[in-house]
Amino acid sequence: KEETDEILCQLRLEEEIVTKRGDRFIIRRPSPQETIGGGWVIDPRGNKYRFGEQTIVELEKKKVGTPTERISAALYEAKGLTFEGLMKSTALDEATLKEVLKREEFLLYSGKEYTLVQLIEAIEDDLVDKLEEYHRKNPMRQGLNKAELFQGMQKLIPKNLFDFVIENGLKKDVFTRKDQFIKLASFNPHVPKNWEKRTENLLTELKQDGLKVRYLKDYFKDAGIPDQLVTELKKFLEEQQMIVPLDEQYYWHKELFEDAVNQLRKQTGAEFEVGDAKQAVDLSRKYMIPFLERLDTLGLTKRVENKRIWRR
Repeated sequence: KEETDEILCQLRLEEEIVTKRGDRFIIRRPSPQETIGGGWVIDPRGNKYRFGEQTIVELEKKKVGTPTERISAALYEAKGLTFEGLMKSTALDEATLKEVLKREEFLLYSGKEYTLVQLIEAIEDDLVDKLEEYHRKNPMRQGLNKAELFQGMQKLIPKNLFDFVIENGLKKDVFTRKDQFIKLASFNPHVPKNWEKRTENLLTELKQDGLKVRYLKDYFKDAGIPDQLVTELKKFLEEQQMIVPLDEQYYWHKELFEDAVNQLRKQTGAEFEVGDAKQAVDLSRKYMIPFLERLDTLGLTKRVENKRIWRR
């Protein structure tokens, strides 16, 4: 090679030495004595690299750039790194790394890993886009399952970084969460506009029938709700607490269910039997038994043998 030529290489030593980035060195052949070349240390904590183009690319990144640029490049690639991981990736000394990480473009998350503020913002924007699209296609659903939301991003970012972005978005009121579902804070589940009137008619008819209702499917049929919309709309009406299921077939209007609970509570003591309930609320066993079982399910009552005890 000519003296002006420069190569990137990895040196393997027989014994450990103490060195740091930027240290100069000379390589000599012991016998016959001959100077082979010299250079400067790029990364004193380098891994055992494989020969190939990718290794050259990695070493070039470590060779050039300011400390800030090298840290940024390492974080863009890994998305998140510990302090020790950054020292290894950037070949920066501890003091320099600590000083640079104080800059506002870097952020410590999960208590031990660093990332870029710009990357957090980009991930949040991506999640907003995904949720906007989901809400557009599924206006009656309360949100997207968090695991499903991450599934489309798991090859791009680590799970703990995804969790941080979600929690950060919740604090900023970008997202809201109910159980395992995530939605945009600006979105409210709603019936599609072209089905609003028919849904109102369904609820009106259900309320008019009082406590002695027909099968819920009949109300959907009378309102002209197509079969492919029934399951989704029924789930929406339950989640929004507009209707209350007694069992799989019978549903009451929410207001009438609450009225029945209040009436039963006022006319019974701390505990009561089915006969007491029938006197308080005029219902046949077809409705009464599912009604009482629903109270048990909701935790309003507890069944003990033939009696029920009010819990709250």
